Amino acid sequence: MTKIPTTVVTSGPTTSPWAQCNVTLCRPPPPCLPGFQLIINYADIMNGSCCPSYEFVPKGVCVYDMTEYKPGTKIPMPDTLSEPPLEAPEAQLMAEQALVTTTTPSGAGETSTMSESFTPGPCQECYCGPEMDPVTKLNIITCKPVVCNKNCSAGYEYQTEPGKCCGKCVQMDCVFTTPDNVTVHVIEVNSSYIPPNDKCVQYTCEKLNGQLVTKETKTTCPPFNPLDCEPGTETTDASGCCKTCNISLCKTQKEQRIIELNNCKSAQPVNITYCAGHCDSFSMYSMEANTMVHNCECCQEATTSVEQVELTCADGSKLQHSYTMVQSCQCIKTECVEGTTPKPQRRRRR
Repeated sequence: MTKIPTTVVTSGPTTSPWAQCNVTLCRPPPPCLPGFQLIINYADIMNGSCCPSYEFVPKGVCVYDMTEYKPGTKIPMPDTLSEPPLEAPEAQLMAEQALVTTTTPSGAGETSTMSESFTPGPCQECYCGPEMDPVTKLNIITCKPVVCNKNCSAGYEYQTEPGKCCGKCVQMDCVFTTPDNVTVHVIEVNSSYIPPNDKCVQYTCEKLNGQLVTKETKTTCPPFNPLDCEPGTETTDASGCCKTCNISLCKTQKEQRIIELNNCKSAQPVNITYCAGHCDSFSMYSMEANTMVHNCECCQEATTSVEQVELTCADGSKLQHSYTMVQSCQCIKTECVEGTTPKPQRRRRR
C-alpha cells in the first residue's frame, strides 16, 4: 500500500500529479455491503488522479436478511405462519428470487444504494445456489415449499398447529400389542378388545389425566366340573370366558333298562334307580396340623327297597329275580384316599 501525503507542494517548472492536491478532500471509502468485498485502487493516484477509486467485488455468496451464506448452505426461514401453509405436491414451485444489491463506483467513491426485492416467506426450505444473478452479482437463493409429513401411525391423527408450518401426529386411540408381540390392535377410547384365543382377558382404552392408558382386566372363573352338572345345562357367559351349569345335587336318578341274568332277561325295560350328584368335598392346608386336611363326601343311597321282576330264559322257562331299588339319596362322609402331598418338615432355628 502506497503512503499518500496529506499535502504535496512542488516548486520549479516541473509539475507533480500531487501538486496542489489535498487528499483530505477525498471521500472516505464507502461501507461495504454484504456479499461484496471493497477493493481500494491506489494505482489511480499514480496515474494522475488525486483520489483513489473504489471497487466492489462479489464474494460468490447469497445474502438474506443482511447475512451472507455460502453456496449449499441452508438459509433459516421463519417457522410461523402469516397465511395457510403451502400444500404439496401441487404448490411445489421453485421460488428463485434474489436480494438485489447494486453498487456502482462513480468517480471519487460515489456509490448507489441497495434495494431488496426477495423476501422468502415462511414454510419454505431455502438454500444458497451456485449460480450468480447477472444483475445483482449475488448468488441466487432457491426456495421450495416445506412438505409436511402427514403420514401417522395407527392410532394417531395428523393435526395442524396454529402459527406453525406443519402440524404433528396426535395420539387419539390406544395402541395395544399382543403379548406375543405379533399383532397390533387399535382400541378407541372407552372401548375394549377381547383376544379371540383368551376370552377371559379384556383390554380397555381409558383417558387418565390427559394420557391414554390401556387397562388389562382378567376374569377369574369359579370352579367348574362338568361331572357336577345336570345334563344339557352347560352354558358359557356373555364374554365367552366362564362356563356354568345347573349343579346336580345328590339325588335319586332313574333310567329304564332290560335286566339280563344267566341268559334270561326281562320282557320289558325296568325302572332302575341310583344316586348321583354333587357333594361337598375339599382339601386345604391346616396350620394347626401343618398338613393337608381332607373332607370327602359321597352321594350314596339312604333308603332302599327290594323289587321283583320276572325274567324269561332262552329255553322258555320263567325266573323270578330280586333287585334293589334306591328310594332316597344323601351325601355321606367317607374316608378320603391318601394324597400325595408330603407333610411339611418343621425346622428349628439355631
